[in-house]
Amino acid sequence: MTPSVDDTADTAPAAATPSEEPVLQPPAAPAAQEPSTQAAPPRAVPVQPEKPTAANDPRATLREALASDNSGERIDGLRTLAELRRVDVLPELLTLDVARDPEVAPTIFQVTGRLAQHADPSRRTAAVSQLSRWLQTERTRDSADARGNVSVLVETLADFQAPEAESSLVGVLQSEEQPLHVKTLAVEGLGKLNTPAAQAALTQFRAQLGETQRQGFELELQREAEQAADRALARLSR
Repeated sequence: MTPSVDDTADTAPAAATPSEEPVLQPPAAPAAQEPSTQAAPPRAVPVQPEKPTAANDPRATLREALASDNSGERIDGLRTLAELRRVDVLPELLTLDVARDPEVAPTIFQVTGRLAQHADPSRRTAAVSQLSRWLQTERTRDSADARGNVSVLVETLADFQAPEAESSLVGVLQSEEQPLHVKTLAVEGLGKLNTPAAQAALTQFRAQLGETQRQGFELELQREAEQAADRALARLSR
């Protein structure tokens, strides 16, 4: 029996279809990175050496101040040390050549005196002795700055109740070259020294004041000197 057309159609193999090739996809783009919110580590800052100050290194401060080209800075540096009572700079102050710095010399005298008031007895004695030597030196010079220095030195020494200052103050009182207002400063200093030499010098000076006739401003200075001498003698006679 021959197969029918319908049976042939059912059993015939299906037509072949072309095989499907895989479609290649482009590589995915890398995901964008979000900016980091973490702070960058701080950069290392070199540590600068601490600048010497009058509090932590007074001697370095003194040298730095005196090395300045500005006289105002030199004076301010000295006054700062006095305000802080840095008595440890006294040894260096006492070795200074004040003639090399006439603008600052009066401040050196004053600061030396202020610091010596707070120093131990040995440093105090050394300071008074050096102030007396400076006074003797300035008395031999004939210039405006020397005369001003003498006044400052006498006033500084007059603040001390120190025997080392006695001979210098008596010398000023007995000097014919020193003006009356400087002698009055010496009177005030000698009035603090309860010694026979001080009392004798004051008594002689008080007697001499009435031997010279003065007028005007000089007369006013004489009256101030007389009052200072009377107070000093009264103090010493107690």
